[in-house]
Amino acid sequence: MSNYRVVVGEFDRFQHDSTEQVYDVRQLIVHEKYVGLPTFWDCDIALLEIDGHCPVTTCSLPICLPSNNDTDPLSCFATGWGRDIGACLCVTVKLRLHDTTGCQTGLTTG
Repeated sequence: MSNYRVVVGEFDRFQHDSTEQVYDVRQLIVHEKYVGLPTFWDCDIALLEIDGHCPVTTCSLPICLPSNNDTDPLSCFATGWGRDIGACLCVTVKLRLHDTTGCQTGLTTG
């Protein structure tokens, strides 16, 4: 799977930081019901097995999945660089979760 690489601990895409760790992807596991965009948004998820061990640091932490006792089951956080050509700094945004109907309505009406 040498076509893909994972960069962990990346904050500024235009500056190399000592916090960055780069791994080759050993295996890519796409959800069995995913059929591709834009025809089918459900099951749009994959697991990546990296070639190496990623130590936990202040810049690379495991994700936290909600428990049954989650105090705010209607929100989550997303991180990324966005679509801007000049976007270089990783940002975080809190999002409100919607059921499938509400999500589909938002996708079709904008």
